[in-house]
Amino acid sequence: MRFHIILLVLSCIFAIGISSTADQFKVDGEVFELDESNFDSAISSFDYILVDFYSPWCGHCQHLSPQLDEAAPVLAGLKDPIVIAKVNADKFTRLASKHDVDAYPTLKLFIHGVSMEYYGPRQ
Repeated sequence: MRFHIILLVLSCIFAIGISSTADQFKVDGEVFELDESNFDSAISSFDYILVDFYSPWCGHCQHLSPQLDEAAPVLAGLKDPIVIAKVNADKFTRLASKHDVDAYPTLKLFIHGVSMEYYGPRQ
């Protein structure tokens, strides 16, 4: 009997954990703002996610930001959606360092959790 109660409790905790992650990240055409508390969860939630590591004072970053906002709903509507997210690399320096960010903006494409530097077009 005690074993069944433990299994029931663990099942409820597991189900709540999954739904809260699913509720936190939905492909809705918005650019996600990531930080150290939600980065890994976001990366594991999507097959394709393009992450912009930016700095608020960077002119190139300021120019790129509205273009990413415009591209987000288009990419989210693809058969295989691509989610766009951004990380304030000035504020979350450990996260930027972990992903070898040494210039702004740095774009990384994560495919099934594996990152690669993005060198493609930015418009």
